[in-house]
Amino acid sequence: MMNAKEKLYFFLNKIVDIRAITPEGKPIRIHPTSDLNRKLSDVELDYVVEKLESDDRVIEVVRKPNDLDLPINDLNVGCYLFVITDKFEAYYSKIQHEPEYQKFTGKKVTSKADKVDSLPDRPTRYTRKALEKIWNVLQRIDEKRQISKDGKSLRLPCYPTNPDDDVGEWYENRKNILEKLSSLEAINNLHRVRVKRQGKDYHHWGFHLGNEYQNVFTDYEERYNRSANAYKEAKQEEGSEVSEVKAPVWFNNFRWEGKDFAFDQYGDISFTSSDREHIFRTLTNKKGGWATIKEMRGDKSDNYVRATIGQIKKRLPKGVREWIKIVSTRDDDREDKPIMGAYRIKVLQKPKPL
Repeated sequence: MMNAKEKLYFFLNKIVDIRAITPEGKPIRIHPTSDLNRKLSDVELDYVVEKLESDDRVIEVVRKPNDLDLPINDLNVGCYLFVITDKFEAYYSKIQHEPEYQKFTGKKVTSKADKVDSLPDRPTRYTRKALEKIWNVLQRIDEKRQISKDGKSLRLPCYPTNPDDDVGEWYENRKNILEKLSSLEAINNLHRVRVKRQGKDYHHWGFHLGNEYQNVFTDYEERYNRSANAYKEAKQEEGSEVSEVKAPVWFNNFRWEGKDFAFDQYGDISFTSSDREHIFRTLTNKKGGWATIKEMRGDKSDNYVRATIGQIKKRLPKGVREWIKIVSTRDDDREDKPIMGAYRIKVLQKPKPL
C-alpha cells in the first residue's frame, strides 16, 4: 500500500504520462478509475489536487468529477480536467530528485535514462513510455497506409482486442493520441465509424492522412529511437549492459508433441487451427524470448495475432496460469525488448511439485 507521499508521486507521474498524449491546447483529463485504478480514494484525490492547485500552484482545475452540467454520455463525466502552469516543470524536476521519489520509482534521475525529449519546434516534453505509446499508434497508421489505396480513409479500432487491456484507459489513450496527431496535421477528418459484421457492432476511428503526416512520422521515429538509445546507454553506464541481460527463464521439459504443447506434467494445450499453432510455435521457439508480431502473423493481420494471443491465454492449462504469462512489450520491461510490437512467454516462478 502506498503512503501519502507515494500517492502524490503516483499522481504526478500520471499527469506527465497523460500530458504527452493530450492534444496541444486541451486540458489534461484524468479519470479516478480508468487512469488511476482507484489507487487514491475520492478524498485523497481531492486533497492532492487541492494541494497542487492552491499550495504549489502547478495546476489549475478546469472541471471536477462531481460537476453536474454535462450530458450523461459526455467523456468528461467523472473526470478531473486541469491545465498545468509554468511552475510545473521546476516543481516536478525537484520532486524527481527527492530520495523518496527515486526509491518509489526505482530509478535515479541522473543521466540519459531520464532525459526527456523535446525538439526545438515542438516544446512538448515526453517520457520514454509516452513516446512508446505514440510511436506504436503511428506504426499502426503506417501499416494501414501501406496496404490501402492512396487517399482512402483509414481506420483504427476504438477499443482493444486484447481482453487483458483496461478498456477505458486504452480508449482514452488512443483517442488522445489521434487528437494530438490531428492537431499536428498528421491526420485530418477524425471521426467515429460503426461497422456491423455478423450481427455485431464494431467501432473504429476513421481519418485521412494530413499534409504533415510524413514529417510527424519521421519526427516521432527519431524521438523514440533517441529515447530508447539513451535509455540503453544509461543502463550500460550503470553497469547493467543490455548485452548482459540474463536469459529468460525456460524449462527444457516444455515440449511439442504433434499439435499439442506440454508444460511437463502440469498440463497441455492443443491446436486444431494451423494459424493458432503457428503463433504459439513461434512463441515457444523463442524459449521465453521476444517474438515479434511480424514473425507470428503470416498472412494474417496484426489485430488477428493480438486477438488470438488473448484467446490462447484463456486456454492455458489451469495448472500453469499462475506462473506462466504471455506478455507484450507494453506489459514487460525487459531491456532487450524490440522497438516493434512483440510478445513473449514469461515464466514468473518455478512451479510447485504436483
